[in-house]
Amino acid sequence: EPASLVDVLPTVCGLLDVALPEPTTGVDLSPVLRGAPAVPRVVYGESGSALRPQNPYRSIGGRRRPGPGGQEVFRYARDGQWIAIRRFDGTAMALYDAEDGVLLEVDRASEEPKTALHLGTVFDQVPFLEDRSRMARDSQWKLIGTPRLGNMEWALFDLEVDSLESTDVSAAHPDIVATLKAGVEGWWSSEPIDLRQGDGGESDAQKIDADLRSLGYID
Repeated sequence: EPASLVDVLPTVCGLLDVALPEPTTGVDLSPVLRGAPAVPRVVYGESGSALRPQNPYRSIGGRRRPGPGGQEVFRYARDGQWIAIRRFDGTAMALYDAEDGVLLEVDRASEEPKTALHLGTVFDQVPFLEDRSRMARDSQWKLIGTPRLGNMEWALFDLEVDSLESTDVSAAHPDIVATLKAGVEGWWSSEPIDLRQGDGGESDAQKIDADLRSLGYID
């Protein structure tokens, strides 16, 4: 059965037989580690820095720190052959030709200014929280929603026979798509946390920095 990163805290607390220090949506998997059968469930995920309540402290001070200790946030848009990637702050957009290969090594923005301009406008039209890929999966099925120029496209994979997720079987299993899609959309819309704006008052980043400073990790 699948597990999620949000399960780590309750599982560690369960193994140590201590109370959870804070509420969590994770599951205590310590009984499973001790031999109990796992309970079937659906887990959810998204691309980029986590903005969901399940992991509200992943971004420090509203966004990931660039360089050591964090990653800059990037945005992605694709229109068939062309892939545009732009930094969160709106600068340094790069354009790649998907037909060149999966490594996306050559920036074609200067060679294709019209395409770059077209895809660049997409970033301004699509809200930040709406341009992230989303995922729901259980022990057999994995549903992935990918934003395509403002619309969400859904693909379903049968992990029991297709571990590489190479064949979309959504057309053959509309009922499973509907069930997993409803779950991931409900999870996605539940109290989203926009860490670009912070959460009001003194940021959790300051509290985290204070804790790290007390432990000697930062000066």
